Formats: sequence, C-alpha cells, structure tokens
Amino acid sequence: MSNEYKNMVTYIARAGYCAKSVVYSLLGGMIVYAALYAGSVENISKKDIFEKIDSSMFGSIILFLVLVGLACYVIWRLVQFLLNPEDLDKHKPMELTTRIFYFISALLYVSVAYTAFNVLYNSTEQSQSSQTLVAQLLQHPFGVYLIAGVGAIIIVFAGIQLKHAIKQDFIAKFDRTQLSDKQRRAIYLSGRIGFTGRAIVYVIIGGFITIAAIEHDPSQAGGLSDALMIILNKPFGPYLLAAVGICMFAFGVFCGFEGRYRVTKKQ
Repeated sequence: MSNEYKNMVTYIARAGYCAKSVVYSLLGGMIVYAALYAGSVENISKKDIFEKIDSSMFGSIILFLVLVGLACYVIWRLVQFLLNPEDLDKHKPMELTTRIFYFISALLYVSVAYTAFNVLYNSTEQSQSSQTLVAQLLQHPFGVYLIAGVGAIIIVFAGIQLKHAIKQDFIAKFDRTQLSDKQRRAIYLSGRIGFTGRAIVYVIIGGFITIAAIEHDPSQAGGLSDALMIILNKPFGPYLLAAVGICMFAFGVFCGFEGRYRVTKKQ
C-alpha cells in the first residue's frame, strides 16, 4: 500500500471509531437514565438512539456526521477483511477467525447505518424485530440449526469480549508511543469496563436466540431492550442496569481513544 492510501484508511477508521464512540456513549447514558429514573427500557434501541440525536440542537447535522462515520466503519471492517492491513496469517485459526469476524461486523454495522439513515430522512420503513426474523427462519429447512448457530456465535463473541476485559490485550491495538501514562490508564480502565458490559449483554442476547432455536419459539428471541429488561428485573436490578449503562458509556470512551490512537496497519 502507498503511504497516501494508508493515510486514507487511517482517517476512515478513525471516523468510524468516533461514530461508535458517540453511539455507545449515548446508549450508556440512556441506560443509566432508564435504570435510575424511567424504570423502563422499552425505548432503548438503535432507532431510539438516533432519534435522540436527531431531536437535539443541530441534531440533523450531528446525525448525518454519525451516519458518515458509521459508513466509514463499515468500509474499515471490509478493508480489514479483504485487504488485511494488519497482516493477519490466514493459516492460523484464530487470526483467520478474526478476519471473518471483521466481515460479520461490517454486515452488522450496515444494519446500524441503515437505521440511522431511515431516522435522518424520516423513512417510515420498519426494521424487522429479532422475533420476526427468527419466525421466518424457522419456516425453512435447517432454519433451527442456523438460528442455534447464530446464538452460539453471539455467545462465543461474548466470551471474546470477556477475554479482552480480563487479559487487557486490547492495548496491543494502540500506538503506545503516543500515549501518556494517564491516557494508557484511561484506556485500560475504559476498555476493561466496556468489554465486560458488552460481554454481559451479548451473552444474554445469545442465550435468547439459542433458547428460541431449541424450543422452536420465536417469542423467546430478544434483542438489546429484552436483555436490559432481564437485568432490570433482577434483585437490585436498577443498580445492576445502571452499572451496565456505565459499562456502555465506558466503551464509548474506549472507542474515542481508538478513534485517536488505534493502529490501522501492522507496525
């Protein structure tokens, strides 16, 4: 790759991580508010996050910038999958799995960006719920196995998030020569808290989908708001949910650091 191309990829990646920072920070704030004041998590979804941005001062401009950033993140994930700027070895199972994950991540963020687009341009098109998608898949041969596989993948992904939180291996993604001791400590702290919160939420969502496959019951499938409701209904639920919100906000802070200091190519 030429230096000009590498620099362009770096700018695209940074824009993507900055957009993630905005989304996760706002998500964390909404969860904390819901836990301590609203007492309900029904209005916490991708669409609700973008509607909150859109309704703020200069909201349309901010949401447009977030949409551009999300599109950049999709491009960055596809670059990681197709062009392999980090020079991952496809003959090593873990590194090959990482590249496949980049492709899956790109697909997921296409959905996120599409939701932002619909909110920005006031589209009335409704996205399908997880229950609807599961119901449609259960009507097809091998649909139950596909759903179970998706649930298993999400649970494994949750385990990977927990691994990051425990091993703190995410620091390898950063150019540590540019970090002060205070910045390094902030990255460690926000990363550990953020990845722990993501692990909790994703293992619940993965469990929902797996149970839906086992019981052939689409109503068992659930998304973010369903996972948050499970936490809220536990003993000391509001405080546990507020802790999850803090975790999501911390991950937003972590993404902000990625937007500034993440390495986008093998050094």
